[in-house]
Amino acid sequence: MIVGEVGDVGIATSTPAATLDVSGTVKVAGTGDETCSPATYGTFRRNPSTGRMQICRY
Repeated sequence: MIVGEVGDVGIATSTPAATLDVSGTVKVAGTGDETCSPATYGTFRRNPSTGRMQICRY
């Protein structure tokens, strides 16, 4: 992992082209039972109804 000159973070890349640049697979852990609420605002979760990733925007 590196932090570029302008603060961009690169994981498995030495030249990040975005705020967070990951070269490879990303794993998001969780059971899928996490609910979106004010306490989880802005977090990622797997929506158990659709099977898709979502950002909680309660």
